[in-house]
Amino acid sequence: MVPPNDFKVMFFWIILLFRKLALSQPSCLGSGDFSKENKTLELSIMGHRNQSGHWTTQFLLNEESQQSHQNWKLDLKHTNNQYGGVNSFHIKGAVILPPQIPHDYELFPGIGYYKFHYGSKVTFQEASSTCNREGGHLAIINSLQESQVIKNIYARHSEAGGPWSFIGFYDQNKARDFVTIYGQPLKETGFLTWHTGEPNNWGGKQFCGCVIRDSGLLADVGCEDKLSFFCEYDLSWGSLWNNI
Repeated sequence: MVPPNDFKVMFFWIILLFRKLALSQPSCLGSGDFSKENKTLELSIMGHRNQSGHWTTQFLLNEESQQSHQNWKLDLKHTNNQYGGVNSFHIKGAVILPPQIPHDYELFPGIGYYKFHYGSKVTFQEASSTCNREGGHLAIINSLQESQVIKNIYARHSEAGGPWSFIGFYDQNKARDFVTIYGQPLKETGFLTWHTGEPNNWGGKQFCGCVIRDSGLLADVGCEDKLSFFCEYDLSWGSLWNNI
């Protein structure tokens, strides 16, 4: 239920959401590209006031395309506040359409899909771009179980992979305050176990994150170093909520 003035705000928000869908911006929808196939998006919004004076707003989003999408996710949150005699209503939402699961990623049930790029060594930014092109992202470790998965994959290619591999966190402000590639503080990911002596910022220029081959634990490394790297396709894609 949205008062008349707030209906305008909600309408504006939904239009922005519709534009994000239409333009397929990565922050909401992964790496889908609507321009490469025939797709139709239809957004309908209806608001009315009933006999008791309550305002109701309804919206309907339909999508038609040549591909089948099974994993649409919708998340809406709202708050009501009162300050200085003024009532305010805020609504925030996300519609998430994950990209197609890459065909060459390995599934670990209940954890996620992963691919280890060990054949050629690249910088942190190049690694991140490669994962994005594949429909994934640099791996973010959220649990001890996921750390063990990464370690097990690493063990298969220990020599080719080298002692360190990029994963998805970095020191964004160069202040020893590590965050994931989605901006989430590393301490909130569910896994913050550093390898012995890490992070050490060796040489004063280690601002990107990696995983150590022998321990499966975290360390810092130079962003321009050339390393192997892990890509991940999330089962939930819940982390995208923070990026709208």
